[in-house]
Amino acid sequence: MSSLLKKRVALLEETVSFIVNLRLELQYRADNLLSLLTSLSLLTSCRSLSFISECKERLSSGESFSSVWHISLENTTLPYRDDEREKLLSMADFLGTSDKETQSELLSLYEEYFNAFSKRAQKDNEKYSKLCVMLGFITGFGIFIMTV
Repeated sequence: MSSLLKKRVALLEETVSFIVNLRLELQYRADNLLSLLTSLSLLTSCRSLSFISECKERLSSGESFSSVWHISLENTTLPYRDDEREKLLSMADFLGTSDKETQSELLSLYEEYFNAFSKRAQKDNEKYSKLCVMLGFITGFGIFIMTV
């Protein structure tokens, strides 16, 4: 259980990094979404976010960004909670459809959401890691008592 929680923390930190880098790319490069996703998929901090690569591949075949984004996120096996997945899905509502400033402001808001999700996951990790250690100790002590 503890390793799953650590993976969730890492996933959410990578998602925050993705959102920050996407916002910066939009502010300073303002390319189309395909080239932005291509450059972001090459970043070390975003490599485990498999939905980015799938989205990039589907987008290059001419599908609309909104449908590609939704399909890619629905196909991913990454352990997002429902509220986190919904926030990611809702990004398709404004990415590529509004002006650069609005997109940047909304991505800043999403960065805050995912920072909060990350902090929640870190707290869960700390809490359940301690619980796992205590349960292991109690189980070991119980086995010792039963064998004596």
